[in-house]
Amino acid sequence: RNSVSWLQNDSGADVMVIRCDVSDESAVVGLLSQLRDMEGGIAGVIHAAGVIRDGMIRGGGAAAGAEEVWRSKASSAWLLHKHTLEDHLRMFVCFSSTSGALGNIGQTVYGAANSYLDKLMSYRRKMGKCGVSIRWPAISGVGMAAASILREGLMHESSGVINADEMKDVLSRILRTDNGEY
Repeated sequence: RNSVSWLQNDSGADVMVIRCDVSDESAVVGLLSQLRDMEGGIAGVIHAAGVIRDGMIRGGGAAAGAEEVWRSKASSAWLLHKHTLEDHLRMFVCFSSTSGALGNIGQTVYGAANSYLDKLMSYRRKMGKCGVSIRWPAISGVGMAAASILREGLMHESSGVINADEMKDVLSRILRTDNGEY
């Protein structure tokens, strides 16, 4: 909760962090219904869910965690999209990854799921709905890549890694601008 308090302070919005398996349609429907009842509506969605299960295509390693990776990132984004179409959202933000555009060894499904987020947000905008997909690089100290950044010593300018303060600044600026892909 403390990790998103800056978002509430910057925007003045009420930010709620609620755990939910967003790849489970009935859980998504239940959560959204609960939020509508509690708050009178839903103003925005930030979808930052995802898992990484690295594996090489050769030898079947990529298939081992493919469903879990796809469900957590892509399927869950579709469910949030589908079940908020009637809401008057001011924002719908997906945390994508540069791996969707650039690829990454052993992350075929993860890259495809991130690419899907980019396309889903483009689809929303074509429907006249809000939708932003942010292709984040690795972020030191937070997220799925945090441990490997420390382990592999990737925190230098040429690595493309950003720190959490840079991420907050970028997100704040994007939330104040028009929708699109970043």
